[in-house]
Amino acid sequence: MPWKTQFDPDTGILEIIFSDVCSPQDLAEAVLYSIEYSVQHGVLRFLADCIDYQSDDQAAITHAYQLGMLYEDPRVNRLMKEAILVPEDEKIRSLLAFFETTTQNRGFQVRIFDDRQAALDWLAE
Repeated sequence: MPWKTQFDPDTGILEIIFSDVCSPQDLAEAVLYSIEYSVQHGVLRFLADCIDYQSDDQAAITHAYQLGMLYEDPRVNRLMKEAILVPEDEKIRSLLAFFETTTQNRGFQVRIFDDRQAALDWLAE
């Protein structure tokens, strides 16, 4: 599994750390895990660390759009916030920016960041 999670009880943030090559299925599993974790534990703050994320997905934009659709699960709390740390790779950055837009268009608080501390500060607001 090219992702792992860790929960920080002091900040109430569930961090999802992606590494290596992730398939669309891997990404969907991570989102579904986060949704389920939120429902079970009441967590509303998420940090997706995509600094080491890699993709060989040939239909990445389509899959990014479909991934955003997972947030339409009626169990997803609209107060949820997700900060996404983006890598330097321009293709991946563009994909994550598109994902940010698709989720924001659905009314969710999702933002991409270059800086970890800025992401944590935004989540703490």
